[in-house]
Amino acid sequence: MKAIILAGGSGTRLQSVVWDVPKPMAPVNGRPFLEFLIKRLVNSGITEIILSIGYLHDKIISYFGDGSLFGASISYCVESEPLGTGGAIRESLKILDAETALIMNGDTFSSVDTNSLASFHSNMKAMVSMAVVPISDASRYGTVLVTPEGRVKLFLEKQAVGSNLVNSGTYICNSSLLDLFSTGNVSFENDILPIIINKGLLAAQIQDVPFIDIGIPEDYQKFCLNHSVYTIKH
Repeated sequence: MKAIILAGGSGTRLQSVVWDVPKPMAPVNGRPFLEFLIKRLVNSGITEIILSIGYLHDKIISYFGDGSLFGASISYCVESEPLGTGGAIRESLKILDAETALIMNGDTFSSVDTNSLASFHSNMKAMVSMAVVPISDASRYGTVLVTPEGRVKLFLEKQAVGSNLVNSGTYICNSSLLDLFSTGNVSFENDILPIIINKGLLAAQIQDVPFIDIGIPEDYQKFCLNHSVYTIKH
């Protein structure tokens, strides 16, 4: 399986502590956060990776190169203008050349078992399958309502009551997903996933594993101090 990592964000909320590199390159004990994600993929047997990049993309390319120093084969899909998460996925899928792909957010880390998610996706015959994780305080996030059969029923707004399951930012997608995209700037979460829910083709596998989003300084610092808790193999 091949993977796409969405690493094009500037990290506006994080710029008070990380201002000179794109958010996925935020340093953690001398290594960029993105390196932890790539190492996670390589350790799970996924070595063909597309990095979808935009803001300060030259710093990412300069560090990772062709990926050989990290045990991977890395190529790049560079945004000349912001395309949103959906646009980034659309352009990356065009060059991926695979029936299915693993897609990951470049600013979240979870110990999701990607092989288990891939098997789940195949069994569910879904267009997109996402890993969702239970967290004790989901107030910062929108949450996900999942049916007993494993289909996504609804996304709930932040602060809504009814679920403690959050989107881990890890997906398995079929290449047929491309048919749903319009041109230009597109949000995967707001524009595309609701369409797939309506088609009954969005599945969710619950994985009770560590999860963190480094998008705010407090959680970035938390990962810096406790990254071994999140990166331990599950």
